[in-house]
Amino acid sequence: MTTTRTQRGLDRVVNFTDAAVAIAITLLVLPLVDLAATEDVSSVREVFAEHWSSFLAFAVTFAVIGRFWVVHHRLFESLQDYSPALLVVNLVWIAGIAFFPFSAQLVADVSDDDPTSVAVYVGTMVVVSTCLATMAWIVSRHPGLERADVRGSVRVRHSLVPTGLLVVALLLALLVPAGGLLWLLLLLLTGPVGRLVDRALDR
Repeated sequence: MTTTRTQRGLDRVVNFTDAAVAIAITLLVLPLVDLAATEDVSSVREVFAEHWSSFLAFAVTFAVIGRFWVVHHRLFESLQDYSPALLVVNLVWIAGIAFFPFSAQLVADVSDDDPTSVAVYVGTMVVVSTCLATMAWIVSRHPGLERADVRGSVRVRHSLVPTGLLVVALLLALLVPAGGLLWLLLLLLTGPVGRLVDRALDR
C-alpha cells in the first residue's frame, strides 16, 4: 500500500512544527510569570538582581530557538515534497526544541551547583543542529524534494559547520564547566569557518 504525499501534507508538517516552536517559546516565559506572581514586585530591580540567571536563560534560549526556527524555515521553504525519513528527523528536531524550556530552567536554577546543566543545554543544541544537518543531507540526496526553481540550493556543509562548533562547545562545557554558556560564543566562528570550508571544497 503506497502513501500519496500532497502539498496539504507538507503544509501540515510545517504548521505542526511551527506550532511546537511557538509553544516551546511560550513555555520559556512561564518561570518569569511565576516570579512576578510570587515575588514582592515592589522593587523590580531586586527581582532582576536576584533572578538574573532566569532572565538570561530566557533571552538566550529565545534567541537560540528563534535561530533554529529561521534555519528550519529556510530549508522547508525550498521544498515541494517530503519523505518518511525527513518526517521522522523533523519529529526528533521538534522533540529537541520542546526540551529547551527544561534545559534552560536547569541552567537558570542549578548551574552553580551542577555545572553539567550547561552541558545538557548545549547537548540539546547539538541534537537540534544535528537534525537540521541530517534533514539537509536527506534533501541533498533526494533533489526531487526541492522546488525546481531552487534545486541544489540546500548544502549539507552549511549545516555541518555550526553543528561541529556546537560539538566542540559541548566537549569544552564538559571539560571546563567554569566557562558556562560562554562556550556558545564559538558560534561566532560559523561564518569564517564556513568560508574556509567552502574554499577548501571548491578547490
